[in-house]
Formats: sequence, structure tokens, C-alpha cells
Amino acid sequence: MKNKFKILKNLKSQKGITILALVITIIVLLILAGITIGAITGNNGLIGQAQTAKTNTEREQIREQIDVMVIQSIGKDGKVDKEVLMPKLETLPDGKEIYDTEEEIYIVYPEYTFKIDLDSGDVTIEDVEISKDETPWELAGSGTEEDPYLIESIEDLVAFSNSVNEGSIYNGKYVKLVKTLDFKSPLSYNNPKTKVSEKETRIIKEDANGEEILTFLTKEDGTGFNPIGSDSHSFYGDFDGNGKEIKNIHINRPREDNVALFGICSGCKIEKLKLSGDIVGNKTVAGILANPISNIPQIMYCCNEAKITGEHMIGGIAARTVNVRNSYNLGDIKYLSSGSSSDYVVGGIIGDAQGGYIKNSYNSGVLEIEGKAYFAGGIAGGFPNISNCVNLGKIKTVEDDSNSYYIGGICGGTFENYLIENSYNFANLQEANAYHIGGILGDDDQICNNCYYLKGTAEGGAGGKDLEGQAMPLEESEMPSVLEVVSTGNEKVEWNGEMVDIWKEDTNNINNGYPILFWQ
Repeated sequence: MKNKFKILKNLKSQKGITILALVITIIVLLILAGITIGAITGNNGLIGQAQTAKTNTEREQIREQIDVMVIQSIGKDGKVDKEVLMPKLETLPDGKEIYDTEEEIYIVYPEYTFKIDLDSGDVTIEDVEISKDETPWELAGSGTEEDPYLIESIEDLVAFSNSVNEGSIYNGKYVKLVKTLDFKSPLSYNNPKTKVSEKETRIIKEDANGEEILTFLTKEDGTGFNPIGSDSHSFYGDFDGNGKEIKNIHINRPREDNVALFGICSGCKIEKLKLSGDIVGNKTVAGILANPISNIPQIMYCCNEAKITGEHMIGGIAARTVNVRNSYNLGDIKYLSSGSSSDYVVGGIIGDAQGGYIKNSYNSGVLEIEGKAYFAGGIAGGFPNISNCVNLGKIKTVEDDSNSYYIGGICGGTFENYLIENSYNFANLQEANAYHIGGILGDDDQICNNCYYLKGTAEGGAGGKDLEGQAMPLEESEMPSVLEVVSTGNEKVEWNGEMVDIWKEDTNNINNGYPILFWQ
């Protein structure tokens, strides 16, 4: 009996070992199978690699066809003749959509896109994320900080503008730009052929009898994009540009006031946004924000590259009182006023900055004054507190017989008790004609501290006079380190979880060797 139990015990033990071995074997086989299947079917697997190779081959074959078609379509002026080219493009392989944006032609396939520059004849393969907006004309998200409203297409940007101009103030709400949008690129639209028209001032609607939205928003003689916020309704929320760009914006409203990407705001915050294009308005015109009606808005980590044209309170970043930090303007500004009021101001960053401040910012845009400005400055026209700023943008007047009043490399002029400190002007003011010109300050009512301008660019530092220790002319070789001066008193700021210096050396010649901001 004992032997019997011993035999049964051994069999049971062997059976357990056998089952365990079987389980281990199955697990190993599943793992190996998984690896094999992944190696075959994954994006980097054999099938994925083969599909990628096929796609690349097809793309290069089409690229070669387009190159030949473009060469065959170049006219006597050296430019591509669209009338000759377009019929040829229609013979390309099926699956394409062709978009003509006047300056470029896009040939869009599901997996790749070609762009033809009609001036140069260059053909490029666009590395652009092509994604369809699942909710065009309607912002996804709930508007909270954790789940902001999302702008995913030009249609969304138009819908956002419409909603503000129809009365949605977005108080306490958050809006986020998800991707870079280019008004001239069909890839930035959910459907660039959607027909639209202008319902009323600053409202755009879908309209079967209207023009295609891409054409409507970009044609030179059209009004273009409607500024976000109007005389009746302003924007109160937070707008996060998310480090993305809005390219080739076109706003053409020479008879309208409060013209910019954001027309009128109240207590809003705009950050991490880059803007380019062409903006034309009447009074109170800028790139990012035109007019705050109450509660000083905050603008930070923003760049304007758009060309600005207007009169009476004009600025590259903002036209009127805002707080601007860690931002810069590259856009040229054309000022057309002939008025003599102290309200007639123009500045590279802000026009009329009364009540606000400008910190850690620079301007490289040219200020061209056609007519008469009361205050004009490379950083601000008038009434600011300015610290740690640099102006590189030339200021010039067009009409010698129409003198402006106060022009300064940093600021045109202001009242007492406002401060300019730790700032530089390198721009030449010799082409400016005004009653009072200063390398730093147009008049001499303002306090300057630790400010310098390039010798030979102006007759004096403040109101035509050099102020010892305040607004001093120096040869560039004599100047203290620009980086050290503009970094004076600055604490580090948190960026992506790290503490960083606000200014840094321009090691890649982004700003002609002058210091740039840490986020550039």
C-alpha cells in the first residue's frame, strides 16, 4: 500500500511539473509569436517597411513628374505660367487635390503634399501634419484649464472670432491653439473650398453663394480675417498659442478702428504665440492686441512678424495699454497720421503704454512715419515703464516738411515718474525728423537709468541732451555687455519645469548677434 501511495505521489508530482512546463512553453511561444507578428506587421516591421518604401517610391516618381511639368511651364519672365501648368497637373496620378493660392500651388495626396512656388519654380515636399478637424466651425473642449477649447483649423479660428463678436466673453475660459495655421495653405483648413460671406461687421458665415474661404480670407482687396473682439464685445479669457504660429494673416480694414488679431480685450492673457502677415486699420492698430477696454491684459512669450499699417496709437505687439513681457516684434510699422494730438503715438512694441509696462522685450521692425506723430519710439510711443529692452529697428520720417514732435530710440515721451532702465538702442535715428530726438528718449521728462545708445545714431540721449549715467552715447566697442545690462535684476523664470535665464546669447545669429529671449 505504501508503495502504491508513493507511486501515485510521484505521478502527481511529475504531472505538476509537466503542466508547469507546458504553461511556460505556451507563454514563451506566445511571446515569440508576438514578437514575430510585431516584427512583421508593426510600423517598423517588414510589412510596414515595405509599405513605407512603396510610398516613398511613389512620392519620388510624382515629384519627378511635377519637376518636368514645372520646367515645361516656365514663361519668358522666368516664372511659372499657371495657365500652362494647371492642365498638366491634372494628369498626375489619381487621389490628389489641387489648390491654387496665387503664390503657390499645392498638390495634396493622402500621405504627402507637394508645394510649387510660382515665382521660383521650386517644388518641395511639405512636412505638414494633415489632419481633419472633426468639429470644424465648433471648438472641441470644455474651456477649462485642464480641457481648454481647441483651435484645430482656420475654420475654428473663424468660429472663435465669431463667437466673441456675437457676445461670448470667455470670462474664466481657456482657449488653446493646437497646430500652426497658415491662412494661405489649404492644409490649415478643414475644407478650403467651403463657401463663406461676411454676415455683418466681424462675423463670417457659411454661404453657398459666397467665395471659397481660403480666397475670402487672403485676397488682397478683401477685408480678410475679422479681429477677435469688437466695440460691442471683448475677449476676457486666456489664449494659449502653445508655441504655434498663425501665418499669413490678412486683415484689411483701413476705415475701422481696433484692428489686430485680437481687436478688443479686457483682462485677458495671451501667451506663446507667433504671428505673421499683413494688418491694416485706421486707429488703434497692432499685431497681437489692439485695445484693452479695462483690466490691463497680459501678453508674454509672443512675437509679431506682421506688417502693421495705421494711424493714431499703433504698435507691433499692442496698440494701447498692456503688460508685455518676454516678447519681440520683427514686423515693420507704417504710420500714416498727420495729427498733432498727444494721442498720435507709435511704438515698436506698444503705441500708447500708459499704465502698463514693457519688460524683457526687443524690436527689430522699422518704424516709418508718413506724416506727423506726436510720440514715436523703438519700444513704446509714450507713457510707459520700460525695463531690460533693446531696440534695433530704424525710425524714419518720410516727409521732411511735416515734423513729428518727440522721437526716441526706446521711447518717444511721457510724463514724469515713469522709468526707463537697463535698456539699449542700436538703431539709427538720423533719418527721423522731429522737434525733439533722443537716442533713448524723445523728451527729457522721464527718468532713465543704466541706458545706452550707439554713438552717432542721435544728437543726444534724452530730448537731444546726454544725461550722465542715464542715457549715454558710446561706441559699440565701449559699451558694457548687452547681455549683462538687459539681464540686470532679472530672476530666472520657470519654463518646461526648469528655471532658466530670460536672455541668452545669440549663438545662431537669430538677432544679428544681439541677445535673444530664452524661448527662441
